[in-house]
Amino acid sequence: MRHVTPAMLRIALICLLLLRDTSTAFDPSSSSSSSSSSSPSPPSSSSVGVPLFGYETVRLTDDSLRHIRVPPHLSRIFSFDTAAPAIRPGECKPLPGDANWPSEEEWAALNDALGGEEALIKTVPLAAPCYKEWQVYDEDRCEELERDWADPWSHEDDATSVMSPIWQGLTCLPPNIPASSPQCTLGGYPSYAINATTVSHVQLGVNFARNKGIRLVIKNTGHDSLGKSCGAGALSIWTRHLQELEYLAGYEHGAFGGPVLHVGSGVRTRDVYEAAEERGCSVVGGMCESVGFSGGYFAGGGHSALSSLLGAAADHILAVNIVTADGRFRTVTEETYPDLFWAIRGGGGGTFGITTSVIVKLHEKLGVTTSQIAFRTSDAVSDDTFWLGVRAYFESFERHGKAGCYAYFTLLRNEDGASYSMSIQSIVAPNTSLSAFDAITSPFFTRLNLLNIPYRSTTKHYSSVLPALREAWPRIDGVADFFGIRGSRFFPAQIWTDPSGFGEAFAAIRQVSRAGYPLAAWQMAPGNPTGADNAVNPAFRHALAFFSAEALFPDAATPAEKTAIQSKLLAEVVDPWRAAAPTSENGGSYLSLGNLADPNWRGDFYGEGNYEKLKQVKKQWDPSSLFYATTGVDSDEWEVRTEEQGIQTQNGPLCRRRDGMGISQEEGYDQVVFHQMCAA
Repeated sequence: MRHVTPAMLRIALICLLLLRDTSTAFDPSSSSSSSSSSSPSPPSSSSVGVPLFGYETVRLTDDSLRHIRVPPHLSRIFSFDTAAPAIRPGECKPLPGDANWPSEEEWAALNDALGGEEALIKTVPLAAPCYKEWQVYDEDRCEELERDWADPWSHEDDATSVMSPIWQGLTCLPPNIPASSPQCTLGGYPSYAINATTVSHVQLGVNFARNKGIRLVIKNTGHDSLGKSCGAGALSIWTRHLQELEYLAGYEHGAFGGPVLHVGSGVRTRDVYEAAEERGCSVVGGMCESVGFSGGYFAGGGHSALSSLLGAAADHILAVNIVTADGRFRTVTEETYPDLFWAIRGGGGGTFGITTSVIVKLHEKLGVTTSQIAFRTSDAVSDDTFWLGVRAYFESFERHGKAGCYAYFTLLRNEDGASYSMSIQSIVAPNTSLSAFDAITSPFFTRLNLLNIPYRSTTKHYSSVLPALREAWPRIDGVADFFGIRGSRFFPAQIWTDPSGFGEAFAAIRQVSRAGYPLAAWQMAPGNPTGADNAVNPAFRHALAFFSAEALFPDAATPAEKTAIQSKLLAEVVDPWRAAAPTSENGGSYLSLGNLADPNWRGDFYGEGNYEKLKQVKKQWDPSSLFYATTGVDSDEWEVRTEEQGIQTQNGPLCRRRDGMGISQEEGYDQVVFHQMCAA
């Protein structure tokens, strides 16, 4: 099944502009190993036996560079393999207006090399139609934006807008949002974006950014809970339109033989689920259908409703097509580039290259049973009784995890400040019948009945995964229209085998809820059922639960108020949870939903042993740190210098640190929102 995209329609034009013979481009083993660097470059890519997508056959090569239609004196800015301009400690990558910012002639050359036709987009903030100082001012369009701002599709279709705008600096929001400012500026939005519809577009952008020494970021759909897709003065590579999708029934790779999907980097999880469903298969994907499947999702590990049965999404990736920091296009597998293949599956998005497509395993069709349960304090249910009910559910995690169950739930102190509610928005039990599900969950329900806690429960069986997920999950893929900071933690399975450890962890979670922090949590037991060797955080493998708490900022909060709230969150959430689930005892945090203020982010997000190996891979493949990402590998060598906002944003220049010590507890901040959980 192959979908026709705008990229396919433009291939002929791009080929003419690059003046190349595309008959050789269909061979993914073709290489150009020459390098202007004196040090040896990584080996060239080789085939994994899968035809490239149409947009992947239009590639930049050494031969096409010699014929590229730009002024000869500018051709060097598109060269492969060259080292980036040196940035010494304390120096910054340029912003518009700086002496070393690319000239108008150079930007025009990039646009020409891309083929024109708006491939290079000068950023206009999505909400600019609401502000008279922008030429796009339009009252009707502004009303649409005010109405639809929380709709993820609006932001997917914009080259630079992201779904957690607090990272951008909140400098251009629709006026009806309380956090909006009276003006609209670029803030932390990239200055330009490339609408990538071919691999050559990606390569040209990578080479241009590296050779000119400017910041480079990557945007797919815009689900970005750690600010990796923002950056003042950056060039962004927008991969949203690399959208081909193909089913391969008899793919063979090493010991694997069976059905797979070949997924373009711009394809949403919704489309991947539907493609698997149409073929009578299952696929390990995330909760939110609007998340891009082949970007930061699998790169961060990727937890799924199927994780307790099948592990992380990264475990099922067999091959990755990618553009690395030298501008080369490579097919990365365990055989071709084993270290890079290990790193990009779990080692973080926006760090090692720009993915153009992946090969992902499909699995047999699975029946799924789901159940929704809710209970709360009331005149008949005291505070203590309510928490006994919550504890009964927590005590069931080990039993549920062993049975392959996965759940998403919320735990809230209600607006009156004295009552509590718990909503298990769905327990998902793949490959489980109704009778088997009843046997798994009966001890929990029996305990609720013995406690005389009334509850609402709905249980249903589905013949396959997709309809189960669509009816079971709440809609949590909206855009952040309110703002806060988060603390989160993996709680490892070993806690459930130690009564004192379990008591300490339960008390720490309860205290955070009683302090008024809304909690969102997942029960899961990913383990490593496939025996995958990749960079997924060991804390993820050992987890039996993941908890996230948020502190919201008041409307029009001052910088001082934001700083105070941040400090309080660290003291009341992050530190107690770390004490209950230490990194040294398999605790940690999920890379895609982490906390920038975590002073132990290297160990918590990656695992101490993993991080050191990832750092070596990063130095080999990206020695100049072209791919900077917040809390990414080697990001501690850099800092974003922002105006005083009380929290760290991407609204400022990216600079090499003077001390090289990385983000400290005092300097690092996490800005994410309670209902923006779709990095999962």
